[in-house]
Amino acid sequence: MNNNTVYIAVGVLVVVVLAVLTWRRSIAKSNQFQGPMSTWGQAPLKMKSAADLLTMIERLRGANASWPEITRAINPKGKRAIEALLSTIRGPHQFVPHTALNVLEHGCRQALSENSRASLRDALSEAIQSMNKVVEAGR
Repeated sequence: MNNNTVYIAVGVLVVVVLAVLTWRRSIAKSNQFQGPMSTWGQAPLKMKSAADLLTMIERLRGANASWPEITRAINPKGKRAIEALLSTIRGPHQFVPHTALNVLEHGCRQALSENSRASLRDALSEAIQSMNKVVEAGR
């Protein structure tokens, strides 16, 4: 092999590596929020408690999450009971997910004020109760 061939081979290798890195970065940006993790370097959360949900709400707000992302983050395993509770909250907040996050946050804080070990289900139930009070007051 002569020097020109080596330079060409190294050049091609550099271009391929840069192309792959650019492609991976673009994929990472487009899939930045998948499942219960909103940014690189943050460990996925296991959604078991109201405290976990409160942390997730902050991440979801930071990612300006829409309903599919909210649902995937809060109910990554697709549990039907959690899905039903989320669906109840989603109903009146279909087009304003950021408002639903406020409702969820209020439910978390209420559940945690009553029990520092409140579950995810407790937080969602509290969110629905507080949401229903506001809706009934507006009638």
